[in-house]
Amino acid sequence: MKQFTVKGTLPIGVEHDGKVHTEFEIRSAFVRDSVEVYDIYDAERLGRNELYSGVCLTCYRIESLGDIPLLEITPDLLMNMFNEDLRALNDASDKAAANARSFRDKDSDKTSKEAGGASSKA
Repeated sequence: MKQFTVKGTLPIGVEHDGKVHTEFEIRSAFVRDSVEVYDIYDAERLGRNELYSGVCLTCYRIESLGDIPLLEITPDLLMNMFNEDLRALNDASDKAAANARSFRDKDSDKTSKEAGGASSKA
């Protein structure tokens, strides 16, 4: 399955090992992510705290954050970032999802034209 990622810069940055990290790459979310976070993180806390669940899901989709090793990008790390930075990550993830939709729409239109049919869009 094709993954869509977006690169960006956090407005403030997250501190890790004495260094502020701002550059990131995040991918769009899959249903699988929403299920797998329960296997990786504290399932009981996820079930009773929607905000924690969102932080875990965001954390799980981060492909890179500065030069922080992936295994050290944790919900605890993200919970120590500023709200503006978390918004930037979520906005980028939304953009990746929009890119996926756009890609699928173009692919669907191409298939329709190859089949000789008209597009179903009005």
